[in-house]
Amino acid sequence: ARVVLDSEKKAESLATPEESKTDASFKFPLYVPRSDVDYREVFLNSGVAMAISRIDGNFIDCNTAFEELTGYSRSELLTTNMFALTHHEDLPKMFACVRGMLTNKYSI
Repeated sequence: ARVVLDSEKKAESLATPEESKTDASFKFPLYVPRSDVDYREVFLNSGVAMAISRIDGNFIDCNTAFEELTGYSRSELLTTNMFALTHHEDLPKMFACVRGMLTNKYSI
């Protein structure tokens, strides 16, 4: 696939090699983040609760929706980990999920 740039050299759309060969004008919309700022804005302002953790489970970031869901502030969450927020009866399943992600054998 090739990225088609607009007049300001910003990504406008994407064309596959086959489409490029048969119809140079064929394009379909593609959003390409121009910077980490775009990602950060989507992450922080999403209505879906999201958090990012390291491999050891310690949170390194979260959005406002996650704060509201858990009842903890961002600063409080960054001092804890996902296992501390998981009910003790659900921990074995949580550990199995993490193990599955690490071994590329994730299943619920």
